This record gives sequence, C-alpha cells and structure tokens, in this order.
Amino acid sequence: MGSLCSREEENEDAMTTMNGQGKSKTKKEGDIIHFFMLGIEGAGKTTIIRQLKCLCMQKPHNYQMYDDSWNLVDREKIFDNYELEGLKNVVRINLLTAVASLIRKTRDRDEEYLRNSAAAAAILRRCSQLYEGEVDIYDHSNQIEDEYGAYIIEIVSDTQVNRLLEQPTGVAGLKIEDGTRYFLKDEGRIRNIFTDSYQLTNDDIVHVRKPTVSFKSYKFRIKQLRVEIHDMGGQKSELVKIPQFMRQFLTTNGHCFLLYVSSLAAFQEPDKDSKGRTVLDKSAAIFKLVLEMSGVDECTVMIFFNKQDRFEEICREMLQNDDGEGKRQIEKLLGIAPKVPKNQKEGGKKNKPENYDYLKDSIRNRFKEILKNNNDKKSYYMKYTQATDAQLMSTIFYAVENEIISAFFTQARYL
Repeated sequence: MGSLCSREEENEDAMTTMNGQGKSKTKKEGDIIHFFMLGIEGAGKTTIIRQLKCLCMQKPHNYQMYDDSWNLVDREKIFDNYELEGLKNVVRINLLTAVASLIRKTRDRDEEYLRNSAAAAAILRRCSQLYEGEVDIYDHSNQIEDEYGAYIIEIVSDTQVNRLLEQPTGVAGLKIEDGTRYFLKDEGRIRNIFTDSYQLTNDDIVHVRKPTVSFKSYKFRIKQLRVEIHDMGGQKSELVKIPQFMRQFLTTNGHCFLLYVSSLAAFQEPDKDSKGRTVLDKSAAIFKLVLEMSGVDECTVMIFFNKQDRFEEICREMLQNDDGEGKRQIEKLLGIAPKVPKNQKEGGKKNKPENYDYLKDSIRNRFKEILKNNNDKKSYYMKYTQATDAQLMSTIFYAVENEIISAFFTQARYL
C-alpha cells in the first residue's frame, strides 16, 4: 500500500492530504476523527472547546455534543447551572488577581501610588488570601464576594492603571490574559460578573480563562462527522507529559490529526522561563519537538494560529509610537519591517484598520519551515483563527469537515 502526500499549495488555506498508511478499523471506530490538541499555556485551546459547546447550543442541527459513550448530551445540559456559576467565579478570581498585579506594577513605578486607597488594600488582601490557602485558587471554596466588583471598577478607572492596562505585554512587563482583558476594559461587564443574579452569555463563556489540567477528551458531531478532541494542558508541568499522552493517542482506533494551537499575539510576550526568548519562540520550539516524536508521521498536522484579533490590536498599538520604537521592535521580533498604515500617515484619510496579514504570514512561514525541515512531505493545514468569534470558528469547523476530512476520504480510495 502506498501513501499519498503533497506539499501545501500557495492558496492560504490550502489543504494537503493525509498519509494513507493506517490500521484496520471497525466501521464504528473507523469513522471517528481524533484530534490531539496541543499548545502552550494561553494559546486559546480551551476557548476552542468552549466555542464548540456554544455552537452545539446555538446550532443544534449542525453541532452536537456527546458523552463518553457517544450518547447525545441535551443542549440544555451542555453548561449546567453549577458549571456556569463556577465559570463566573473563575472570572471574578481572574479579575481580582489581574487588578492586584496592576496595583503592584503601578507601585513599582511610584511607591506611594494608591497607598491610601481602601479599594486597593482590599483587593491585595483578598488576593493574598487566595494564594495563601491550601487549595487551588480556582477551587469552588474560593468564592469572591460581590463587593469586589466596585473595588475593581474604582482601580481600573484610575488614569495610571488604565494606561498600564492599555500597553502591550512586552512594553508593560505585565501579563494579563486576553480573556481577562475582555472584562477589564468594560465597566458594564465587570458589574455583570459581580451581580449575583447575572447569567453568563456565550460571549462571556468563551472569554473565561481557566488553565487545562492533565488530559481531557470531548466528543462532538460536526454535521455528519464524529469528532473526538483530546485536549492536553499547556502549563510547564503538563507539557513534560506529552510523550506519554502522544503514545496513548497514536494507538487510538480511527483517523488521527495533530491540532497545534499557537497564539499570534505571543510574538512580543517574553518567555518567563527563558531570557531573550518570546512565548512564540517557545511555542515553535515545542512544535518542533512534537514533530520529532515517533509515530507523529502518521498524523495530518493542523495548526491554528489563534488570537489574530489581539495580534492586530497589538501591532496597531506598537505602530502608534511616534519615535518608531514599536516599528523597530516588530521588525526585530518578526524579521520583517511593518508598513505604516495609510490612516496613520500625516494628512491621510482614515481607512479600514490594517489586518497585518503579511506580518501573520511571517509567523506562518516560520512554522512551515519547521515542517519542511522535519519532513517536507508531511501533510498539513494552517488557518488564522479567533476562537472567541463564533461565526469565524463555525466557518473554520466547516472547513475542517469539508476541505480536510472529505478530501482525505476521497483520496484514500486510491491508496
């Protein structure tokens, strides 16, 4: 039996076919598509899962969720009240810890700043209690009281704190998760989260940031396709387990895909574990290591370059720097000189915001080079994504179903 592989074509979303060598499968097992989803902390993997769950609620004819035995989960039970209340408290914890970090960072620049603020004192005290406890900070016992909403609004309304919040991570030297920024930048959202009777919307749900621990599996049907996604935590303590879980995954019956999620927005974020390296550098290095593992050649590789909206926002912020430092920094990090958008040139007419596709392509090409050096015949598919955007993710999931999987089965007939 031969194999059918091809290089990626020039088309941005071109699909390459899967290595045809496979195992014999029963009809029941063989029609399941397995995705082993990897990516470092903060790439947005969990958001992709939550978005799929939300689509199961919004578009039940095209998306369904199943339990471990492939029994259909009622759309009303995909997120039960207990889970939703838990997620709301996770947002409260994230807001509290983020604002505590903003207070400390502001005081690093001015020791006396906010010293007399009762709100700042209350936030720092409550945050210390979270980390001094014997349980994980996201444990259900750590309930954040409603009153802290007003304290948080008071602090983020401060001019210096707000200015710090607006700066990119690489400039501010402060890491605040993108999902948390979504709530911090809108006073109404903060008030909602700290209102006891408020129920999370789908937009809220996909912006909740809670690290994945260990290895979790989810089962969905996208149109007629049965999909099982194996999600592995991206923290340093979890990444060391990749070989163990990869071996387990590669023995799974069915068609296997490696889905690697990397954050475009991490291109300017310093890697706290390695001086002089960015989080994007770290993501690329781990991707290279995964490709070198035994058995991965049997998988089609898919890469989601996530958080394209945040990437564009960061580029715009950096290029607004009048002294040109932001432009020089982008060129240093991405190896390509950014163009100044027309609407930023003196006297220029205000145009549609630049999407910086050519800068995204420089990141994309870096991963393509890793694939080429590992195996220039490896099948792969790449896509720019924004996991918090339901419409965009719906389009991408359909692309997975139509362009990739259908093509695989068509090509497989000739193997």
